Amino acid sequence: MLALAACTIAVEPDIGSGLGASCSFDDQCQASSCIDGVCAVRCGDTSGCPGGTVCAVGVCHLPLSAAYVFPYDVAQDEIGRSIDLGRVAADEQLGYVESSREVPFSLSSEAVARAEQLAAEGVSVVITGSAHYASAFTAFAESTPEVTVLSYQGTESRENLVPFDARTYQAYYLAGIVAGRYSTTRRIGILGSMSSPPIVASINAFALGAQSVGGDPITVEVRWLGEPHDTEPKVNGKSREWRFTVAMIEGGADVIAHTLDNSVPLYALAAAVEDGADAFAIGANVLEACEAAPAGRCLGTTFFRWGPLLAGLLDVVHKQGELPGSILAGMQPSELDSPIGFVVPSGLSGGTALANDLEEVRQELAADDGVGRVFDGPIVSTGQCEEAGMDPCVPVGARVSDAQLASMCWFVQGVVDELGQPARVPEEDGCAP
Repeated sequence: MLALAACTIAVEPDIGSGLGASCSFDDQCQASSCIDGVCAVRCGDTSGCPGGTVCAVGVCHLPLSAAYVFPYDVAQDEIGRSIDLGRVAADEQLGYVESSREVPFSLSSEAVARAEQLAAEGVSVVITGSAHYASAFTAFAESTPEVTVLSYQGTESRENLVPFDARTYQAYYLAGIVAGRYSTTRRIGILGSMSSPPIVASINAFALGAQSVGGDPITVEVRWLGEPHDTEPKVNGKSREWRFTVAMIEGGADVIAHTLDNSVPLYALAAAVEDGADAFAIGANVLEACEAAPAGRCLGTTFFRWGPLLAGLLDVVHKQGELPGSILAGMQPSELDSPIGFVVPSGLSGGTALANDLEEVRQELAADDGVGRVFDGPIVSTGQCEEAGMDPCVPVGARVSDAQLASMCWFVQGVVDELGQPARVPEEDGCAP
């Protein structure tokens, strides 16, 4: 069990030192009751609570101090913004969490230094907003056992360190179905950020979703940035996101998706449409992503909804419960409980029927345990599986395991590079040889 400073501070003597402690029955609490696993007293508002506590959902709670650390301003980083929106939602749901947004700390060393300051100030939970922080915060968690770390796309766990992520590929599978339905050229494009297994899985799921529609064979062109957003000097005032989007459209792709942390591809598509291109976009990360594209030109957006997941984890910390080793959360029967989803914008031609069809598929995905049916065999790669002695990558009747998902560094057949050749996953980031 975790014994956290924010959950054991002293309050007024007549209440007793047990307030805020974990419990199973009333006799374990001094001058209070065992309410939902915590020694507490009921309240109407904070004025009726003992000093040092706050009234949240009718119960006096010791406040829990949490800090979210981001590498970039969340106004410029949509993945970070999705986590920050989750912060706001979790705070509102729980009522007793006092959180802060810490930005920008582009270097892991800077982020850890800030986390050390926050720990000294009494912060009990640190939530990281970047996969780049994973290694540094593993070391931080080891050296700072009194702080719980929730590590976005982390790879290691311990008693006070919980890596969390979503099965993002499930949403990209739905996006692929939409792309396959609307493409008339049978060529679609996707911009990849980093060649890590989670990103590769999303691109593969996008391709498999498009191929599941049937009809003439469909080709998926992938272009890589090697980073969440372009940090290289612009050419003629245009970033690589912009230039790659335009190049794919000029090469025949009529639907463009991405796994980046911004909506530059949608703005680029808007400019291309204004110049006469007949193409569509698919947004990512946040519900409002489609606003960057012209009306009727965004087919939908994958999005994160981190609030329920973060609220659940913070509540376990607050109650000094046992945290899970790691979390890879998938779609849930209720979209409002799902950390990942896909939404069709209002006003899209044929959108209502499309949304109904996608909901049926979404419910099927939500019913799956583990990796799920997205990666059911047979699946053949563009060559990397076969070279490694796996032919095919996933046999008939087999399904990719979570361990295989975590090392997915191959593309499904039908994914090509900018030269039109079978695409290969670059050997960098999480896909080193």
